[in-house]
This record gives sequence, structure tokens and C-alpha cells, in this order.
Amino acid sequence: MTPSVDSKDITSKFQEYFTQVKDPRTERTRWHLLTDIITISILAVIADAQGWEDIEEYGINKKEWLQTFWTLSKVQYLTSRVNLLNV
Repeated sequence: MTPSVDSKDITSKFQEYFTQVKDPRTERTRWHLLTDIITISILAVIADAQGWEDIEEYGINKKEWLQTFWTLSKVQYLTSRVNLLNV
């Protein structure tokens, strides 16, 4: 029997784990939380994303679903690849 998967639990654990990653970006260029970027990137790659454009598209297409687990970004949601990885 396959164990049930709790999406909220998995996403919460991603957030908890990746909060420990040091954000190398300067404070003034942080449009998105690093944990949001990492989590969306991992989920997008699992869903067969092949690059940043696919990851951005995944994030935009899944925005409503993702927001059921956590609040996305302290400023704005994904709007451009330039802001996404403004290191």
C-alpha cells in the first residue's frame, strides 16, 4: 500500500529546511524570499522544468495552489527572471 502524501507537510518541511540556507543576495535586491525560490525551483524540476523560464512558468501557473501552503514573497510574486535570481 502506497503511503499518502501530504503536500502541505512536504512543503512545510522544504521551507523549514531551506530557511537555514544563507542568502547571498544584498538586502535591497531581495524581491523574493530565498526559500520561495528554492521550493518553487525544486517543485518545478520535479514537474519536468528544463530551465529558469520553465520554473517561472511553473510558479506563475501554480501560484494559487502554492499560496494554499505558504505566503509567497514579501514584496511581490514571480514577475521576471531578472528579479528571481538577482544575486
